[in-house]
Amino acid sequence: MRIHKAIRTLANENQVLCVELLNITGMVKNRSLVKVISDPG
Repeated sequence: MRIHKAIRTLANENQVLCVELLNITGMVKNRSLVKVISDPG
């Protein structure tokens, strides 16, 4: 239920929310992106 509250708060405080769906498995196949994407920090 915490996620629902957080999303509701974001929706109430902002005029626009954007969601981006990323193909992480496809991006990891790219050698130049793999280190940046796989970095947990």
